[in-house]
Amino acid sequence: MTEAPFQDRPPHTDRVNAYDEQHLAVYLRLLMAEEEGADWREVVQGDLRPQSGPGARPCQNGS
Repeated sequence: MTEAPFQDRPPHTDRVNAYDEQHLAVYLRLLMAEEEGADWREVVQGDLRPQSGPGARPCQNGS
């Protein structure tokens, strides 16, 4: 879903920062999962793993 590396602790700022912008798709997917009643841990294990190479499945949001 995203190729930007994750940090153990994201930068703490009062406003949206470059890190937030790079991970916006992840944030939105987690919010959508919550709305759907999905367990965030399942989303992380399934949807948020890097998808590249043979057998990779396309992103569900069409991007």
